Amino acid sequence: MHIALARKYRPAVFEDMAGQEAVAQALKNAVLTNRVAHAYIFAGPRGVGKTSAARILAKTLNCPNTKDATACNSCDICRAISLGSDLDVVEIDGASHRTVEEIRPIIENIHYQPTRAKYRIYIIDEVHMLSRHAFNSLLKTLEEPPPFVIFIFATTEPDNIPETVRSRCQYFDFLPLNEIDILKRLSYIAKNENIKVEPGLLRRIARFAKGSMRDAISLLDQLVAYAGNEPKVEALERLVGVPSASIVGSLLSALVDGKVEEIADKIQKTLQKNNPEAVADELLLFTRDALMFRILKQREVLLAFTENEVEPLAKVDTAALTALFANLLEVRNRMRYTTHPALLLEIALLRLAQPERVLDLFKLLEKVKEGKPFTTQMPTDEKPITSKKTEEVQKTTRGSFSERRDEFFKPETTEETSPEPKASIKREEEIVIENSSWQEVRQKIASEVRSQFTRNILNSSVLKGVDGTSVTLGVHPGYINSMKGNIQIIQIQRDIEDALKKVTGKTIGVRLVAEESLRKKAEPQTENDRKIMSPELYKNVQQVKRLFGAVLEGVRDVSELRRTDEAGEGNPTENAETAE
Repeated sequence: MHIALARKYRPAVFEDMAGQEAVAQALKNAVLTNRVAHAYIFAGPRGVGKTSAARILAKTLNCPNTKDATACNSCDICRAISLGSDLDVVEIDGASHRTVEEIRPIIENIHYQPTRAKYRIYIIDEVHMLSRHAFNSLLKTLEEPPPFVIFIFATTEPDNIPETVRSRCQYFDFLPLNEIDILKRLSYIAKNENIKVEPGLLRRIARFAKGSMRDAISLLDQLVAYAGNEPKVEALERLVGVPSASIVGSLLSALVDGKVEEIADKIQKTLQKNNPEAVADELLLFTRDALMFRILKQREVLLAFTENEVEPLAKVDTAALTALFANLLEVRNRMRYTTHPALLLEIALLRLAQPERVLDLFKLLEKVKEGKPFTTQMPTDEKPITSKKTEEVQKTTRGSFSERRDEFFKPETTEETSPEPKASIKREEEIVIENSSWQEVRQKIASEVRSQFTRNILNSSVLKGVDGTSVTLGVHPGYINSMKGNIQIIQIQRDIEDALKKVTGKTIGVRLVAEESLRKKAEPQTENDRKIMSPELYKNVQQVKRLFGAVLEGVRDVSELRRTDEAGEGNPTENAETAE
């Protein structure tokens, strides 16, 4: 019967613990100097050697032939511990033995002497799964165990272990393994198993393992079962579900050149055969390798791809590659929270290839910053008021990704402008034009806001100005007064900022200020409303206005309404017209 390679090549001595040399040396010295603790916590991600280290320590302590803190691995005790059948080394799965009733046998039998070895050792895997009551029942035993009892706790979530338990144990942190350590182990296994691999295959397996030695060895075992003893890189890519380096490179080249049709065709075919998350990861790694190779010109900095594969993309400007990586990383993070990651990746790549076409709304706001009234029409040939230095920058071509990076990815640069611009946002005649256009813009933004209160504020707001990448909105003072301090104001500003980002695709700051002109427009213009209301009613109305930021539209006498209703009772249409 075939034995899985991960089991067959499991570490047997401290020297086999690849990537965990510090932990191995500490445990080995503890055995040599007779300073073994009564309880240990081995914490770290999966597949990095926590349980293997626990077994190695158990064999080293109980093996009768131990020499220089190294077990013989050939006696009955060592073989039984390796198989998990030794009576004095008890391995417990914390996920399936998590209650007090299942932990109680340990407490009741802990005072019995070992059957044939020196120590009785309890190894509890995934100890963080124990219930709170189970942990509490172990506290007294952990604090004062018999001299022949040792506890070893392995966990992937050490933060879920109570501090009262952690303080009674020695804590060792197992780090994820680097690709070099994994590559060395894979090469050793491939040589022993007569597996003929082509160059670069084991390195890609080590990268896909993401720091887990067990995952790397299991993937090699799975690949041999799939493609035989002479596996190829193409077989690994099909097995894992990732695109080839040539596909990734051509896709990124089309992206930086702005070839939208080619991108749409390639990404659709790629996503039909591969996992979207894996495609995004490959795009990120390829961009990273190209960027680092362009800067350092060294093959040693390449993590995933070869020099020949990344060299074409490495010719792109450094700033453009940095911006591309940042945007791909943002897309990858957003894919974690959507139910349609493939669609998100597909549209995001098309968006990155043509950034100027998705910034129409943001450009409207930028025109106000430049002192020009904005509209929702398509851009014209009218030139903004700029200095000669700015005009020279704008004359450059925009055919490639690198030439458009300043417009799309970088924050606003501090270009020199004319000292006395002809247009100013503060001029009265332009404020009317701006607010008129702002009514169209804010309708799109309001549709993205969930809170009705925030929509009311937004729909009644006026655009005061644009400063850099922030927008100042004037709102009715009653809204400001009705908010419960700065915290609610900040929250509403954030809601509007989020809506702006959804619509424009850019981060735009929002600041709300009280606009007294809105208060004046809302006040009644005649004394008739004041005469109709009694002093008490007038006082109550003012309180409601201050509390909710309400606007008084008008006042009518109740008796007049009743007479109108009686006169039009038989004709609903006439009644409605009279009420108007």
